[in-house]
Amino acid sequence: TLSKPTDRPPSEDKLEPPRNQWIITPIEDRFDKGKLEGRKKMLLGSLMTDKSLTFLYGRFGVGKSALAFQIAFAAATGNNLFKLLRNESKPMNVLYFDGELDDGDIYDRLNKNKNFPKNIHFINVNYDYKAAPDEVLLSTLDMIEKVIKADRDEYGLVIIDNLHMIGERLEESTAAKRVVMQLKRIKSLGVAVLVVAHAIKIEDYGPVTSNKMQGSAALSAIIDSLIGIGKSQRYEDDSMKYLVNLKNRHFPEEYNKNNTISTQLVFEEERGLIHKWIDTCPETDHWTIIV
Repeated sequence: TLSKPTDRPPSEDKLEPPRNQWIITPIEDRFDKGKLEGRKKMLLGSLMTDKSLTFLYGRFGVGKSALAFQIAFAAATGNNLFKLLRNESKPMNVLYFDGELDDGDIYDRLNKNKNFPKNIHFINVNYDYKAAPDEVLLSTLDMIEKVIKADRDEYGLVIIDNLHMIGERLEESTAAKRVVMQLKRIKSLGVAVLVVAHAIKIEDYGPVTSNKMQGSAALSAIIDSLIGIGKSQRYEDDSMKYLVNLKNRHFPEEYNKNNTISTQLVFEEERGLIHKWIDTCPETDHWTIIV
């Protein structure tokens, strides 16, 4: 038999979560929380917002880490990137996990930049640490989450370079979902998260698509924004690259395959290895040498 309907609207009933892992929330409460959050603020134009989870991926040699450093610089100083990509947030502290470059590499790339902001902090594994025999060591994501929780107002952006340093067997959907859900938990602490990822083995030139990123399709399905970096044939010296927005949950995909951002990867004496803005053009223009 059907239960007798209550006179009260369902939203007024007390809803108890069945387990601490899950929360049951009336829609009015979600409306109230959404209203308090307000519109997402741009950090990298429409490509990335505050309090979001973004992946940046590309093949070896396209300047993923160089661009990640530039994004960190823009967030830390409150400036736009390329002047084209608006930053609507105030200067924020940036927590940067780098799993590939050693101190010498960082020095070579960045030491000439006299204006490098002091509010970019690096978190790295301490390889000299000797754990007790029964000690359970924290994973990279556990440690980052612990640092953010310790002072939720300390950081506004976390950059993780790169994906394969924080998870194994990510081509399996179960493992991929586990990593993304922990990244989303870090995001829920009020920070934007940018993860650098590799491309699977692909041709030198051709379209950049979400299915060419390393790992399971579950990764790109759950994140807020996906930015790809491709190689261009427009410059014969192979220095031109381009950015394309493959997914965007918060804004229209302004820089899609019909309006990619062309950059030149160069080493400048005062700023190190950087992407310089050139123009915007359709992705197909990058596959014909014109210069």
